[in-house]
Parts: sequence; structure tokens; C-alpha cells
Amino acid sequence: MAQRETLNVFSGAGAIARYLDPDNLPLLPLVELPSKLNPLRNENVRIYAKMLTAHPSQNVKALPALNMLRHEPSAASKSIVEASSGSTALSLAVAARALYGHEDVCAYVTNKKHPDQLRLLRFFGLKVALYGGLAQQEPHDPKGIMSRLRRLAKTDENVCYLGQYDNEHNWKSHERWTGAQIWKQMPKVNVFCTTVGTGGCITGTESLMSVGSVCNVFGDPTPGPRHFPGFESSNFPWRETIDDFEEISSLDAYSMSMSLCREGIVAGPSSGEALCGLIKYLETLRDSRKLSELSDTETGAVSCVFICCDLPYQYLGGYFDRLKDDQFPPVINKDQYSERWVLSPKQAEQMLFCSGPRKQPIRMCNRQSRPCQVASRNKRRLRTRIVDLRQRADFAAEHIRRSLNSPLRDLTRTMRDLFGNAECLFVVWKSLRSKLEDSQKVWGSKDVPLIVLCYDGDSSQMATSMLRAKGYTAFSVCGGFSALSKFAVCGGGSGIERGGSAELDIVSTGSEPENPVVRIGIPGVRREADPNEGTIDSDSAAVHEEPPSQDESRSTSNTLNAEKSILPVAPAADNQRRHATDEEIKTLRHVSDKIPLAAWIVILAGAAERATYFGIIAPWRMCTRPCHSSRRQDGRLTDVAENYMQNARFHGIPGALGLGQSTATNIFNAFFLFSFLTPMAFALLSDMYIGRYRSLIVGLVYVPFASRVTDFLEAKASA
Repeated sequence: MAQRETLNVFSGAGAIARYLDPDNLPLLPLVELPSKLNPLRNENVRIYAKMLTAHPSQNVKALPALNMLRHEPSAASKSIVEASSGSTALSLAVAARALYGHEDVCAYVTNKKHPDQLRLLRFFGLKVALYGGLAQQEPHDPKGIMSRLRRLAKTDENVCYLGQYDNEHNWKSHERWTGAQIWKQMPKVNVFCTTVGTGGCITGTESLMSVGSVCNVFGDPTPGPRHFPGFESSNFPWRETIDDFEEISSLDAYSMSMSLCREGIVAGPSSGEALCGLIKYLETLRDSRKLSELSDTETGAVSCVFICCDLPYQYLGGYFDRLKDDQFPPVINKDQYSERWVLSPKQAEQMLFCSGPRKQPIRMCNRQSRPCQVASRNKRRLRTRIVDLRQRADFAAEHIRRSLNSPLRDLTRTMRDLFGNAECLFVVWKSLRSKLEDSQKVWGSKDVPLIVLCYDGDSSQMATSMLRAKGYTAFSVCGGFSALSKFAVCGGGSGIERGGSAELDIVSTGSEPENPVVRIGIPGVRREADPNEGTIDSDSAAVHEEPPSQDESRSTSNTLNAEKSILPVAPAADNQRRHATDEEIKTLRHVSDKIPLAAWIVILAGAAERATYFGIIAPWRMCTRPCHSSRRQDGRLTDVAENYMQNARFHGIPGALGLGQSTATNIFNAFFLFSFLTPMAFALLSDMYIGRYRSLIVGLVYVPFASRVTDFLEAKASA
């Protein structure tokens, strides 16, 4: 045994190999669990975790991998293969590089493994070969993957199969290191517990006192361990070492593992399974009053050790899949910000004015503004409400028509990098909070989408988050009003005819000769300045709006559903559609659509067809039909209603078949059923064999012919 590096420093040639050798490392920690994780602490039971995860390879399989490679020098020049989808394959790859500089390691993995597991293997430089069949195969199944690899190694001298399930150096590694370390750290261990995969760890620690083993529940696997039928055929001498078996569900294993991690024992689900099995075993002994038999004669304590095999990080998906959501702390403010709420100028234009391609460019509007009531009282409501937080002078110089100006106190156009200045951020937040509480009429209905504008987009972004928290469907524009104005000037890079961008009228004012003032000419954007238009005080209910133009009223876009139609990152092409994401379906408001005219026509046509059918069938259902007879009454030729099926030909009520009321009713009902079932058979015949076109041709020929034949037979019967 090599001398331990007391300073834990490894250098020179072979430093990595010495670093992986447990003989050169401090003893791996043995940590007692707190009472929170030990329900039997009051029974004088003390439970310790043997942290094999503290090895540089961070898993229990590092010891067998190192020992097997050391005893198989030919592996240095051969292709190493192993049936493993986790720790064994990773440890073999790391140890092979450290010992021999060898990189040709291939892991044979079930094709049912999650892609993340395959990525992990490839990350460590392993080749991955997938196989079908059962995920956990019996080690000595002649058709199983392990038997196939044994045969491959025998027939191909360039292949080395170490065979973790029947290689004695597997369990001897735990005899040399795991068991020896535990015995050195705690000579009086009363119970030792671990999960079983290959059985190497439980077999190698046989020198300890009472040994318990934990298995998966059949059909409910925890990553790493096996169920008992898959382990029972192991050739290792495990039968002489194990005193008891316990089965633990994966749900309990994951839950206990998470509890261990939260208390500082960072370990994966197989470690949680081992602890659950140990506690279950001890509780069984306590209930049968046999627990005292295991206690130490001197201290009266029952000292127990379980193995922590690997880490939880590669199994995080399993924790969230198996455990309930209330077992995890909530995410605070998760709905307070989303990139989907920040629109690009192009997205804002689409949301405000159009949703599809236009054949004609959008013309400028010279409509004068007029005062009206707040939007909640306006009969012609805006599909999207616009609230502008800029100061009144800036709003008067340039603004979107029919937008509402509610100046935010302390917000100026010179304010930059709001989120980089904590003092300014607090001031703006305080003003926004006051405005949200005192000026609720500004924001309108929660059912109407709302766009908040400011100078550079930062303040409106904060306002959007606060409005969303109150239930509003609020958006901001990236870059604020200035970005929206520049987008209109540049045409959005799309061209007026195709993208519906604005035609522009750039006017210089006397107050700012060096900076031209842009009058945006898209519908809904003001052309002439009016200091009073669209202005609303924070505590005022009166606003000035302009009614929508005729072009705007023709827009067919349903902007109440705008949150669904706007992409998170970039707008889709005008003629491109996409499916809603799962997150959008879950979080966005659902809006009912209108029934198109074509659907109403189909509904009316179907109703008319049914009405016609029942109108025609009614006389036949009543088993009557009119006919002329040669009987005279009062010297006149009369029409006599004859019952065709029920009565005889010369009955008091003339008929033809004389079948009686019961039989006639049965025949009618059979016909009724036949009339519904026949089209199904002919539909299959038409679609699968004849073809629809030929079926139509046959129908056009057959129906007139059958009608003539029917008329002929009726005329002959009447005669």
C-alpha cells in the first residue's frame, strides 16, 4: 500500500493516476446524520454516511474500475467495452486515461436511456453503442448484452471486456478500500447497508457486522441499483454476507436523496434508497423488539453505516418528474418579467395596426383631434390601449394618435441606464407604484391589451412588470418611443407596400431646429401637433382621443389575442403561421373565435337536408300512400288512402301486402337502420376499391335506371 500524501499534493509524471488511487488519499469521510434525517435517534441509533462521492471520480464505481484495470494490463492496448450507462463506464474512461493514456472505451447502453445520459457519456469521451431489449438485463442471459460482449471478447483479440458483473476484482476493490476504511474509522459498526447493482460493494464489506442490502422495486427502477431477480444470479459470494433484503420505491429514494442534499450530504437517488432501506430495516427490528440485540455492549448505541454512491445532478429531471411540486420552494417573481412582454418596434406595429400583408400602402391621416370621454366610455373602443409616460411637452411634439399621456413624475428624456442607477431606479419605482394605485382609470380594462411607452423602454419595462402582477395584459417596446419613431423613419427594413410600414412627414419646429420632429403617418399616429391631444393627468378622468379612421376599422386582426400572435424573440413573416407553445397555451388568455359564414351555410344546409328527409319519410312511416281506384262514391271518382304494407289489397282500408301493424313497423325500422348503415359500407368500397370518381359515375347511371324500374313495378302493381 502506497504512503498517503498528507499534504494532498500530486505532481510529476503519473500525478493523475496517484490522485485517483485511494491509497494516496485521505480516508473518505464518514459523516453522522442529524436527528432530522434519523427518526430512530431517540432509540440510540446513530447513522453514518460513507461518502464515496468524495473520491475524485465522485462515485462508488471508481474503486472497481481502477482495480479491474490494474489487474488487466492488456486493456492498455485493446478496445475496452462495458455494459454500463453510468458510473462504471465513466470511471473506466477516466481511469484508463490516467493509467495507460488509453482513450478507446465504448459503453453499451440501452436505447431507452434519456439523451442527457448519452450526452454525459460522450462528454467524458466514451463511444456509445445502443442495444434493444430490457433496460436491466440478467447478467448471464445467453441472449443478453453481457453474454454477447463476453463472446465478442473471446472471438476478437483486440477487444477487452472487463465484465463488472463477474470480475472478482470488482468486489475485492471494496474489500481493499471501502470495508477497510470503514473498519479503520469505526471499529464497532453494528449494521452496514448499501444498494445492490453488481453486488460488489455488499460482498466486499462482509467483515462488518450485520449486513443489509436494498433493491429496487420490480418495475420501478432507481438509477444504479437493480431489482432482486436481476441480481440473484450474480456469481459473487454475496449469499454469505447479506442478512436481509429490503425493497424501496423510486419515489421514496428520490425524496430521501433530496432531504440528504438539503442537509449537506450531497448524494444521488441510490444513496437515498440505501438510507430508506436501512431505516425500514431498523424499524422492523424495533417493532419486533430485536433492535437492542444489535446494540454495542459498552455504549448501548446501534452504529449504522450506509454508502453514498453518486451525485444527484445528472438525475435532476427525475426529481421533478417523481416528486410533487409542493416539495420544492416556489419561484418568487417568476411572473414579474418575461422577454415575451418586451416587443420589438416591428411587433408593436403589427399589434397596433395590422396583422397581415397589405396590398396598398398605409396612407397618412390628417384627421383633427377632438375631445371625448375616457376609453371605458367610448363606444368605439381601441383594440389595444396605449399609455405614454413621457412628459407633456415631449408628448405634444410627437406621439401616437389616440394614445393617452399620463406623465410619470421624475421621468425625463435625459435619464439613461435606469437599471444601472439604484437611486433613479427607486425614484421611478416609487412613482410607478403611486400611479398604479391612484390612477387606475389610466390603464383601462384588464381584458384589453396595453402598451406602455416611455423614452428608452426601461421605465415602461418596469411598469409592464408591475401591471402584469396586477393582472393586466401589458407590453413595453424595446428602446421605447424613440426606437418606435426610428423604426417608422427607416421603414422597418421591409418596404411600405409589403410590410405595412409608415409613410413619413418630417417637420422641423422652431423650438428644436437642430433636431427634426418626426410626424409618423401610419393610422393612429398624429400628423399635426396639438398640446392638448391625448393628455391625461395622473388624477384626472378626462382624456382626448381621436376616433379610428376608416382604414383602421377595416383591420381584421383580433388584437385581443395579440399576446399569442407575437413571437418571443422576432416577429414571424406576414404570411407565416406557427403553433402556440406549451407555455403560451398555459399562460395566455384564451379568446373565442367567430364562426365563419361558410360554417353557417354548412349548418343550414345540413338542417335543410334532415328536414327534407324526415318530411318525405313520414308518410311511409305511417304506412300510407295515396292511389287511385275505380271505386265510385256518390257518383264521383274518389281518392282513397291505402295502407301499403299493413292491410290487404281489398281491406276496408285498402292496402297491398297485408302484413299487419307489427310487421309493418318492424320493416320500417329495419329500413331506417339500413339507410344509415349502407353509406358506411359503400364509403369503404368507394375509398378502398372503386374510387370516388367512378362511384359518382355509377351513381349517376344507377339512380335514374332504378327510378324507372321502381315506377314500372308500381304501375304494374296498381294495375
